[in-house]
Amino acid sequence: MRVDRAGWQAQGMIPVRTVHVAYAVTMALLVVLTIGAGGAAGWGAWGAIAAMTVLYLAIGRRALVDSAAAAPYDPVRPETSAVVFLCLVIPAATWGVASLSSFAIVQCVLCPLVWLLLDRVRQAVIGTLVLTGSVAVGFVVGFGDLPGALPTMAVSQGLSLAGSIALGLWITRIADLSRERLQLLEGLRAAQAEVEELGREAGAARERERLSADIHDTVAQDLTGLVMLAQRGRRELRGGQAEAMDQTLAALEEGARDALTQTRAIVAATAPVELTDGL
Repeated sequence: MRVDRAGWQAQGMIPVRTVHVAYAVTMALLVVLTIGAGGAAGWGAWGAIAAMTVLYLAIGRRALVDSAAAAPYDPVRPETSAVVFLCLVIPAATWGVASLSSFAIVQCVLCPLVWLLLDRVRQAVIGTLVLTGSVAVGFVVGFGDLPGALPTMAVSQGLSLAGSIALGLWITRIADLSRERLQLLEGLRAAQAEVEELGREAGAARERERLSADIHDTVAQDLTGLVMLAQRGRRELRGGQAEAMDQTLAALEEGARDALTQTRAIVAATAPVELTDGL
């Protein structure tokens, strides 16, 4: 059954360690850009980098682990840590963009984080809208008075929003298909196991029927003959026919031996085959 599930992390799409590395690389790149901007960046960019780093170490990492531990089939409410992290890190990123325009590259890691941490597709789309809108506000606050800044910002953020949502929906669809195939495979394995069990039960039933037929055709008939010989011997004993009784006892002994032989043959035929080292 298909569910409206984002939560790539819970579906095993992106390992937690990969996200850690990507976030660290993005922070390092922001440091390089801030150093390159010199005094134009101001303390706002440095403060935003520090805030985003602390937030990720304190809250973001735990939120990712909680998301990865979520059940991959049933959608649940997003973890509180994920909501708190996004509510704090987005304003920090906006602050950074207001201080340094190139800080907008932080969207490269924050947009995937939105889809990683929020469970439902609708939630992830709304989170992406909030992120790109906040970055746009930061750009307007910091550089809106520059010539041509607003059209550039509108085009840039529009492309960023459209690309993030399209990529998010595409990867989510891949995750849905993978999950559906996994469920079908598990169902197929369960059906195969059930068929094998039914086959074993049917084989056991056939074997019991064969044993019943063998016992009826061999041992039961021999035992019936023994009963008849025993009855004849009793009559001969009452009549004092010693010689006839001796013959009857001999026949009784032979019949018992035959029954024993037949029983051993049936037991040997139904015993499991022992495997040897060679063929």
